[in-house]
Order: sequence, then structure tokens, then C-alpha cells
Amino acid sequence: MSSKRTVSVKTRTELGKVLSYLQQVVDCLRNGTLCVQNGQRGVVLKPLGLVELEVEATHKEDKQSLVLEISWRKKEMSAREADLIISSDESVLAAAGAGGEEDAEEE
Repeated sequence: MSSKRTVSVKTRTELGKVLSYLQQVVDCLRNGTLCVQNGQRGVVLKPLGLVELEVEATHKEDKQSLVLEISWRKKEMSAREADLIISSDESVLAAAGAGGEEDAEEE
């Protein structure tokens, strides 16, 4: 019988604090172990081999959002590459023909 452990947090904080969290996630992924704790709840994750990356970027009139999901399985998965570009240079969107305002989805 398997057990599911989840830590879920939604907060509003300064961008610098978010960048610190993201850097900690990167460092932990590089080290092979990611521990997430909120209060008394905690989860230890150990990514292996291939990981699945989902990126959703949304630009609405009054709100913008970026959702990143990284997942993996303990069993082997086959690779499936996407034509994903992440950049701070807006001209990259124009060069790729994305225009910045239209929805793009890769499945």
C-alpha cells in the first residue's frame, strides 16, 4: 500500500524571496535530494534520470503568471523534447514568431 505525502503552500511575498526559493530548488535538484517543509509537514523528493517539465506562461490584462511543474517516476520514461525557449530577451519571441500574446501549447 502506498502513501501520499504532500506539502502545498500559497503565499504572497517579495520577488527576491521567490528567487531565493527557486535557487534553493535548483541547488537541491543538482544535489539529488529536495526536502520541502511547511510547519510540521514535510516531503523528501529524489529525482532520478529523465524528468517531465511543464511550463505554462499566461499574460492577461491585469495579471501575469508562470507555472512550472517538474515531475518524474521511479521507473524509466522515454525522452520527449520540446522546442522550449526561456529568455529575458523579448526579441526572442518575435524571432520565433510567437508574438508574445498568443497561446502556445506543447503536449
